[in-house]
Amino acid sequence: MTKAWSDAQLAVLAKEVGCTKIETDKAGVFAVIWSLVLIFCLATAIGLTIVYRYFFVWKDANKAADLLPVKPPKAQHRRGRHHKVAPQPDMEAAKKHLKDSSPVDTAGEYRGIWKTPLRDLVQVGGPGLELYFRMLVLLGLVFSYLTLCSVPLLVFSMLGRFASSSSDLPRTSVANLGAPAVAG
Repeated sequence: MTKAWSDAQLAVLAKEVGCTKIETDKAGVFAVIWSLVLIFCLATAIGLTIVYRYFFVWKDANKAADLLPVKPPKAQHRRGRHHKVAPQPDMEAAKKHLKDSSPVDTAGEYRGIWKTPLRDLVQVGGPGLELYFRMLVLLGLVFSYLTLCSVPLLVFSMLGRFASSSSDLPRTSVANLGAPAVAG
């Protein structure tokens, strides 16, 4: 396999550009860094996907019969203007109404904030509530993937030497890619 550029051609190019020497020996460093960043990003993406699939797909597949929406109990309304109201409040009826209109499970116990699965939210607030929280989970996953896709650019920008600033913010931008040309 022949080299793409001979030493004489690189010397001529360096003279035209105004450099003393053009180094091509460090091309392997780029490939190593790129490979490591790619492996890290892929491993993290696979890990996020497995976590998502475990908590939101595989666990729900075992309980497919529970995915059918359960109609919440209908509230009982009294119709008409002329019904008589008892002077004393009916505490038993009030407690029953509270249980009927509260987010409770089939055993009548209140649902835990962290223990309630997404599929059970249909019973509490309808299918829209479940879809809203599923969308939040998926958006979190999408933004995690987008962050992983930007990691290689961040790494290579940090390795550049073009921005001469004491702050780290300019070093993380695309303007820092490469190195300044030195007349020689």
